[in-house]
Amino acid sequence: VLQKQLFGNHHVCVASTYRCMSAVHMMVKKYEKARYCREEEVKIWRFIVKELLLQKEQDTIATTTTKEEEEEEEGGVEDKGFIIKHPKGMTNHLGIGNVADARKALSCVLHDLGSLFENSLYEYEKAVTCYEEALAVEMSMLEELKKKKTNQETNKDASSEEQEFKTLSMKMRETKRKIGGVHYKKGDFSMALMTSFHDSVGSSSSSQPKSVLK
Repeated sequence: VLQKQLFGNHHVCVASTYRCMSAVHMMVKKYEKARYCREEEVKIWRFIVKELLLQKEQDTIATTTTKEEEEEEEGGVEDKGFIIKHPKGMTNHLGIGNVADARKALSCVLHDLGSLFENSLYEYEKAVTCYEEALAVEMSMLEELKKKKTNQETNKDASSEEQEFKTLSMKMRETKRKIGGVHYKKGDFSMALMTSFHDSVGSSSSSQPKSVLK
């Protein structure tokens, strides 16, 4: 409660506290309470990712607008109006400024929640949903990495990005195996085989996975 008063409802510190609370509840096998804490953590990280993506988009618009304004000043072109620019440091209230790091955190929390549904609550459909959303997050990270690699002008960070690409690809394969493992537990062996090794996410996969959260 005190952290929410200090930082607001959507802050890294609040998410971290929920994570610690969840770990304690898991230790004493209070799985429903652990579930609540992890679901709240997921909500926070979803919000943070959304806010950071919005900032990134608006920063791009602001940068483009600034360049156009400079060109207009040099050429004496009439002013065409104004665009509200996203203020720098706006996401300080979130406690994080890197969307890639936020996506990694969201993926991690979704894996934890999926594991809780799978191994403690035995709610397999919800476990699959969590893993599928985690896979969608990881796929978006991979696409962003590909764009960055394509737009890269020098090979300065090529080796580190290549390693990051391999690590992320391995993570996605692990996520697919988890989805397949849940289907196997349900007795759906054909779906288990397909989701473990195929490029698709599964029967309920989509670009916008359904949520287990209320």
